[in-house]
Amino acid sequence: TNKEQTYFPCYSADSNAYAISSLNNGLCMHSHACRYKFCNSQDAKMNLPLYSVDAKNHTDIIYAFQYAKENDLYVSVKTTGHSYTGSSTEEGSLLVWMHNYEKDLTIYESFQNSCPASHEKYVEHGVISIGGGAVWDDVIEAVKDNYHVVTGGGRTVSAIGGWLQGGGLSFSSRKYGIGVDQAIDFEVVLTNGTVVTADACTNSDLYFALRGGGGGTYGVVTKVHYKIYPKTAITVVQYSLLASDYGKYWEFI
Repeated sequence: TNKEQTYFPCYSADSNAYAISSLNNGLCMHSHACRYKFCNSQDAKMNLPLYSVDAKNHTDIIYAFQYAKENDLYVSVKTTGHSYTGSSTEEGSLLVWMHNYEKDLTIYESFQNSCPASHEKYVEHGVISIGGGAVWDDVIEAVKDNYHVVTGGGRTVSAIGGWLQGGGLSFSSRKYGIGVDQAIDFEVVLTNGTVVTADACTNSDLYFALRGGGGGTYGVVTKVHYKIYPKTAITVVQYSLLASDYGKYWEFI
């Protein structure tokens, strides 16, 4: 089929990131230029998958892996498509679209990893349980003004997808660490169809790999227990320009 026609419904959202992420069976990219490989429109090679699976639970992901194996397909994973390199999709792949997956968002005042209490990597901390379909807007609304949480820079960004698994830089990283420092454990669907939990003492190699190894590299992450903190005062410095100043700004740049 004509790939531009396949992508065409995505344009109806213009630049509305909330709308784009929910359209067209997951084929839309947050920046429309990223419908091309490496977001390079001059290349003009559309970076669209062959199939899209609207994953809503473990079973959907397991079946997707089985189908990909039986038909020798690459697998790509996307929640929102907030990737300015176009890396949340892959031409000719089977796309596991996580946008409509369970969000959970349960808050636990005290949560422990699987390490014994005497172990050096034992962790006990307040957490929010974030499901695979959640974006930061969902998490922020869940914690409200009751807690502080290390977030991404945009409310429409996937909370536990590429941002977290790529490291997770945040405005509050200097105080609390980057995103992966907040992840006490990961629930993961592996490519062989098994569902495992990975933390510092259980499947520890996988836990280490997921903390900065890139989204979708080792399996599909479906849930993370993520640290929350007591709310604290934050000082914000904003710098803005009037429209009449833009010429001077770009000249300076």
